[in-house]
Amino acid sequence: MKSSATFVLALLLMRATLAAEEPRDPRLKEVMKVRQEISLLNLLNGLYLSDEQLGRLIGLAQRADVIEESYAKRFADGADGHLAAVQALRDGLYTPTGPSPDVKERASSGQKVIDAARDRMAEELGGVEEEAKGVLSEGQLAIVETFKPCLLPPKSLSDPVAVGQVSTTEREEAVLDVVRRMPVFLYHHRRATMARMIVERGEREKGKMPDDVREGMIRTLAGRLDAARAMSEVDFGLKKAGLAKEFKLFDDKVTYHQGHRRELGKVSRFLLNGEAAAVMAKYRDAMRSAPARTEAQELTQADPKEQQAKRREMLLRRFGRGVHAIFEERKSGGKLQDMEARGIQEEFKSLREGAADAKTFASLEKLADRLNALGVTKASLEPARARVQYLFVAKRLPNFLNPNAAKPGLETDFTGLQAMMKKADEAESQDRVKEAKAALDRLAECLKGFRD
Repeated sequence: MKSSATFVLALLLMRATLAAEEPRDPRLKEVMKVRQEISLLNLLNGLYLSDEQLGRLIGLAQRADVIEESYAKRFADGADGHLAAVQALRDGLYTPTGPSPDVKERASSGQKVIDAARDRMAEELGGVEEEAKGVLSEGQLAIVETFKPCLLPPKSLSDPVAVGQVSTTEREEAVLDVVRRMPVFLYHHRRATMARMIVERGEREKGKMPDDVREGMIRTLAGRLDAARAMSEVDFGLKKAGLAKEFKLFDDKVTYHQGHRRELGKVSRFLLNGEAAAVMAKYRDAMRSAPARTEAQELTQADPKEQQAKRREMLLRRFGRGVHAIFEERKSGGKLQDMEARGIQEEFKSLREGAADAKTFASLEKLADRLNALGVTKASLEPARARVQYLFVAKRLPNFLNPNAAKPGLETDFTGLQAMMKKADEAESQDRVKEAKAALDRLAECLKGFRD
């Protein structure tokens, strides 16, 4: 029996680790199993799959399950041999002299074979995943990539227009729109980082590339970002969909293997396994016997522009309340003369009676600066945050401050703004109030630099 035939041990060890984290009560284990099934059903309901798509996905899920089982069976006989090798290595570590070279070599050889087998299995499963991606539309792929397991689905997941039928290029177009409107200093600071981040995202799916190829792709992508910024509004409006597709730098038929194991994506995680095959088959049968869904005909979603206007108004009022709280603190602390305080109070009254617009925002900013000039306290931070959030909405930027907000195509802090907010959060958590306020002010000024 060869100790090299030991891939199954890795699977067994992994399952043992997961089992140790599972509840011991069999009822709770059953709850976990049912929760996983509910989560998958939520995803399936949000994908609006056709009967044909379900049939093809079920077949691919069954094939993925067969691949996993074949590797487990192929190497089951070698599990005992490798277990003995790693046990000998462990026992040697308890001795004063440590494990012998021979013991180390046996354990290392077995691990190398396990790693190689994992790579081969990942390649086979990756091929199945690529086929599955071909079954799904661009919008459906976008949903799978952003899906998080849940008992109750978010409202957006039940919306076939806002979710099930959106194009993935729409997210890339949104990213390009943000890049085009970046202030010059921020763009030059983030240009290389953004290009590198997009390439790294592709590498997570396809594996590491040779260094020279990687650097060439980064330069190419940076040039395309430059080209997008140089376009006129008319040209960008006409060409943005095609430009967004050009950001797909990876050939689906190419996978790089420079010291990097292929990582399977969410399509594989959620849809390509034996459990998913069984759930999808049962789901398909249920859908065949149910009347056609008509959610798309019953949508009453508000106009996005109207929603944005309401959010701006809400955040502007929050900003105003925060500035008024600073005013009350400064007044009660004797920082304002009576006449000055009455004048500011009249300004607040006038602003409350006015429209919730950019002019009102600018007036509140001036009041906040005037009051903070008398001293920065913890009360200064709440309106500073509201100001930042208002600017995110007004400038039509991805709002990472809202955990339920839709993420941009890169799914990362491609603008660098989130890192700025984290500095403010860290300073506030350590009661470094002035530092937190300064960080929020820098972020606000950066946001103002984005073109409308």
